[in-house]
Amino acid sequence: MLDLAALYQFGFLSYFYFFASSIAIALTFLLWRRRTLIGAWYLMWFEVAVAAWSCAAAFELAATVVPLKIWWTQISYVGVTSAPVFFFLFAAEFGQQSHWLSTQRIAALFILPAFFLFAAATNQFHGLIWQEVWMRPESFWAMYEHGPLFWALVVYEYSLLVAGIVFLLQAQRLFPDFYRIQNTFLLIGVLLPLAGNLVDVFGFTPLPGLNWTPMSFALSGVILALGILCFRVLDVVPIARKQVIDAMSEGVAAVDNSGRIVDANPAACQFLQSDVAGLIGMRARDVFAPWYATLVVMEPGSGSVEIRLPYGFKEMSWLEIERSEIRDARGRLWGQLVLMRDVSERKEAESRLLQMAATDELTGLYNRRRFFELARGEFNRAKRYSSPMTILLLDIDYFKRINDEYGHDAGDTALRCIVSMIASQLRSLDVLARLGGEEFVALLPETHQFDAERIAERIRSEIESTAINLFETTLFVTVSIGVAGYSKEMQDVGELINRADEAMYRAKRDGRNQVCLATPRNLVQSKTRLT
Repeated sequence: MLDLAALYQFGFLSYFYFFASSIAIALTFLLWRRRTLIGAWYLMWFEVAVAAWSCAAAFELAATVVPLKIWWTQISYVGVTSAPVFFFLFAAEFGQQSHWLSTQRIAALFILPAFFLFAAATNQFHGLIWQEVWMRPESFWAMYEHGPLFWALVVYEYSLLVAGIVFLLQAQRLFPDFYRIQNTFLLIGVLLPLAGNLVDVFGFTPLPGLNWTPMSFALSGVILALGILCFRVLDVVPIARKQVIDAMSEGVAAVDNSGRIVDANPAACQFLQSDVAGLIGMRARDVFAPWYATLVVMEPGSGSVEIRLPYGFKEMSWLEIERSEIRDARGRLWGQLVLMRDVSERKEAESRLLQMAATDELTGLYNRRRFFELARGEFNRAKRYSSPMTILLLDIDYFKRINDEYGHDAGDTALRCIVSMIASQLRSLDVLARLGGEEFVALLPETHQFDAERIAERIRSEIESTAINLFETTLFVTVSIGVAGYSKEMQDVGELINRADEAMYRAKRDGRNQVCLATPRNLVQSKTRLT
């Protein structure tokens, strides 16, 4: 029967190695629960390798005979050869450098580790990993005289470790300041075992034969566990700012202090109808020619300005631009950043909303509010330049009967037909609006009252003589029209419209289907027909 007590003598350091292995196993389960996070899968397998390495190192340290020490060292090479590969894969994925890691390339990374593991398992036949092993007489610590394949393994693994650390340092630069503490935990967690391994490999130790790497794994595991649990290091993934800017739908262009373009994202290239190569080095004055004058007068950080683009900018018609300063860490001005947004759709929607707010839905004419806005402006112009201006107020006679007898759909059809007849007698500069119900108003700029009276009569006659087809019925309607012209004593447009309103009601009282003209002295003349 084997005497295990004689073959193994477990001391404090052996138990400490077991402790390091236990921490790695605990981290493995912790990472398994977070395996969907970026880098967690490879970091989990790294901890599996660390657990195997530390556990085998504990047994190797406790073994009292050289063959057992060699056997456990061979077992530890499962972790020794694979841990650097898994660390490299983790760092590449976490640092956003894994785009070139295909399945075939990942498999290729394990070819040399598999070879070194096989060489360690068969070392007694060639001695290329370690050439001689002996124990120090004052302890059970083994001393290894390494062979050429061991140093080849060191070169390969340290190349992977250094590359992984570079990836993490690059990720450190990509992190916002608030999140850099998380990445710092990762860096410390991987640098400690590296430092311990350097001591072991190159013999920088006052205690030859003592394996410092598993000891550093224990402290490293505690730091990584603290980072994962308390600072959620894997929950924050660095994304290159270049990638973020390139993915933006807003155009971003950087201009240096000499006024030349030094960088632009794809959206900016699309807005400016060029590629990056065609933009870089160009003068901002030439690139931003359609709106350069606006950019010059804009204060950096003062907000955005909307610019209507000239024809030739594809489907864009409006662009929102914003300007800000770029300064270095010392606050020195480096250049300007120009942000561009296509707001054509928004401006079109705003235009549609304004149109809806200003027009009558049924007839498409201006509504009452919009008409009064235009009428006030025209009244002020007439008053300033003493130019003529006339208002026609029209009301459809007995329109309620149409709705009652034929229905509201028929009434709507009649309204649209009447609007078409009125508009056919007006000029393009005249303004026609629906005040409400069956009442309409027309503003005739640069038109004297007596000329407007003739226009009103043509409208009345056109409506009276035109049949309106309502489904299976033909209908004839008439209108009453009041005409009022601007005079100097009027104070506002409301007074002018009131005079036209008085004239229209006079036309209705006198029998409808006629035009009434308001006199300058508020006396109303009735005109039944013009011959």
